[in-house]
Amino acid sequence: MPAALAARFTAVAQKWASDGPAERAEAARRKLLAAVAGHEPATLYHLASAIFSYIDGISADSVEGYAEERAETEGERQRRRRALARLLARADVAIEEVHDLARLAGWPRPATVAALVVGGPAANGSGDDHNGDDGDGRDAGESPDADRLASRLGGDAIAAAEGPSTVAWIPDPEAPGRRAQLEAALDGTPGALGPSVALGRAAHSLARARAAHALMLEGRLPGEPIVAADDHLAELLLHGGDTTLGADLATRALAPLAELRPKAATRLRETLRAWLDHPGQVQAVAERLHVHPQTVRYRVAQLRELFGDQLDDPDARFELALALRSEPV
Repeated sequence: MPAALAARFTAVAQKWASDGPAERAEAARRKLLAAVAGHEPATLYHLASAIFSYIDGISADSVEGYAEERAETEGERQRRRRALARLLARADVAIEEVHDLARLAGWPRPATVAALVVGGPAANGSGDDHNGDDGDGRDAGESPDADRLASRLGGDAIAAAEGPSTVAWIPDPEAPGRRAQLEAALDGTPGALGPSVALGRAAHSLARARAAHALMLEGRLPGEPIVAADDHLAELLLHGGDTTLGADLATRALAPLAELRPKAATRLRETLRAWLDHPGQVQAVAERLHVHPQTVRYRVAQLRELFGDQLDDPDARFELALALRSEPV
């Protein structure tokens, strides 16, 4: 009898669950009183156990459903933020499109933003050459490190993989303590930071960050925790565009050194750069090269034989200085 009653009550309860909240509460009260009337305490105990088991099952299903829905919502949010990170990399996108996707992704639009390129060799693509969703909630080819990097960077940073590197967008990059926070988040991983720009010029910041990142990997920029592109504008001007121009300039302007033996050419090249940096300062050049001042005088005399009046002509000196800094590493 108790088991049959429990089964009957469970069936009734399932029907109640399909009703509205108000009707369900009143129906539950009346039908429960009718169902238990006249039964022994032992029967009521079995009935109560069935009720609580059913309630536990409903609660568990509700919690599981909520967790699944929340995970799905969070996954969609992350997908939209990665899409937004790629959208910001494009120079051909209307700002209204950026604003719409930012709203859908739940990303507060900052007054300024800066691009941060992190990791391996810089990609040369435009940032929009990605594939579609691979069916598991992550874009095909998308590195899982992008989401983790964005989380470590904090401050509503967003990121997306770009080949072997990752592009992150840093809101309000000039806020107090922001640079130290970024360095701590990267924890030794090489990164290049573009200038702080308005959201509509995000692609400009990324272009400069990419150029600085490439020079950093080539060894043309110092090994700093984060290389700020705008701290190295001269290097970017020389090496960030058509690199063949610099190489051709070096070949032509430094042609006299090409006629020497390699070791002699290296010594005179170092002396020429030091002399151009410290014109007429024999002692300063000697200290920089760690040689005797008389050695400097001897080498400068050799340079005058090779380059003639160029060492005294301002335009020629400038060209020689550029050529020395434009040579392939």
